[in-house]
Amino acid sequence: SNISTACRRQRIGLLLFGMSFKIFIDGEAGTTGLHVAARLRAHPQVKMLHIDDALRKHPDARQQLMRDSDITILCLPDA
Repeated sequence: SNISTACRRQRIGLLLFGMSFKIFIDGEAGTTGLHVAARLRAHPQVKMLHIDDALRKHPDARQQLMRDSDITILCLPDA
């Protein structure tokens, strides 16, 4: 939709102007998620959002972190 496109453009604009942003990696405990997280930790403008191990499989907890983040990266296994 036009609204979601505008939101994405606004967030990209913030990134380009050196603003900090929050990233949640859904699947951070997996091999790919661990590699992505390690690379992102090197960036001073990135604040990583983490999910408690006990809540990794709970959809509501994951969705809340997705809402709280500026960017969500999905590193999930094939179904």
